[in-house]
Amino acid sequence: MKIKSSATFFLICFLLTPFSQMLAVNTVDLAYVTGGGRSLIFVNNPEQIFSGDLGDANYGDKTVMRTTGVTGAYRNFFEHLNRTGFTIGHGVQLYNPNSTAITVKINGSGYEATVNGGRPFKQMFSNYSSIGTAYTVPAGGSRWLMRNDNSVLNNSFFSGVIDFTVSGGPVTINNIAYRSFGALDGSTAYMGYIQRVEPDGTHEARVYKGVSSYTEATASNLDFNISDADAAGVLPVRYPNYNLTTGGYGSPVTRTNGWVSHIPPSNNANAITNDMFSFLMPGWGPLIDPVIKSDGEGKYPNLGNWGVVYVTEGSVSNSGTRTRNLSLNVKANPTSSARIAYRGGDGVWRDLTIAAGSNVQHYTFSVPAGGFVTFQSRFVLGGPSGGNLVQSITLNN
Repeated sequence: MKIKSSATFFLICFLLTPFSQMLAVNTVDLAYVTGGGRSLIFVNNPEQIFSGDLGDANYGDKTVMRTTGVTGAYRNFFEHLNRTGFTIGHGVQLYNPNSTAITVKINGSGYEATVNGGRPFKQMFSNYSSIGTAYTVPAGGSRWLMRNDNSVLNNSFFSGVIDFTVSGGPVTINNIAYRSFGALDGSTAYMGYIQRVEPDGTHEARVYKGVSSYTEATASNLDFNISDADAAGVLPVRYPNYNLTTGGYGSPVTRTNGWVSHIPPSNNANAITNDMFSFLMPGWGPLIDPVIKSDGEGKYPNLGNWGVVYVTEGSVSNSGTRTRNLSLNVKANPTSSARIAYRGGDGVWRDLTIAAGSNVQHYTFSVPAGGFVTFQSRFVLGGPSGGNLVQSITLNN
């Protein structure tokens, strides 16, 4: 038979192709939307805590972070390294400056005095209460929302997270490190944005503290169609690169090896960028913005979206004749491990350290022949951890 045109040839191929193989995997357009219903108080400056940074009246008489918060819901995440030479403690205090009482509800918390920065989030989300435990704070009074005395050995990292909700008026929230709780006299001064160079060469202007209006970055449009014709491998996504010179996005680029999150475009041109948070830092003028030279050194910020919950959700439709197994993956950058907490497909929160350059499947699911399955994963990068992660969805068989 002589084929007279390419259109005729396509029609014949179409008619001879089994329906189960006609819906090949599609490329989805990926983007993040910020939300979460809470404000994130992020505290990582100074990362190295020395004796002059402590709240004890006989040491620094300082507050590491002081935030004025209006009525609403908050998540306070902190991460530091004890360089004082002795064991210290840390706490989060709420002060009520109003002439009437206020109410604070604690929804959950977690704390870890080691390098395992994912564990506090696993602790908090594993024992979470959306209702919370309510406490009344009288006018002019204060309450310690979290307090961990004598918990951090010298040269140890420590991190923690607490969710709380305030009603009845604005409050002041203090993050304070101390050697002796009894040496806190209630008159600490806020230390501001620390920009010193530490003895090991670390420039504290490269780490930050501040408040964001959001706690979650959600990618919700990951809807794929697969068939018997699709081989195992990474499912393709598409998103544009951000141009720091023009201040805008280019044309979408198809990615066949996943997408880059947790880093600004100044450090990785393939970063998806719209996942990144900006922070308003008390004691500093401009926003700490991932696409603007806005830190104390006049550089693009070293932001890794630590403490931000990443939500990945979508669906997979399988028009094929066999069950397909898929996974959501996180790959650490080549030079630094990533310490995460994640909620698996069974709904259980766990903590995990991903070795530098390694990939882990943190959420797995199967789609039967002719079936349709929705998925939703959650994970959060704790501290200390490297950012610059590669996320992907893979077809594993």
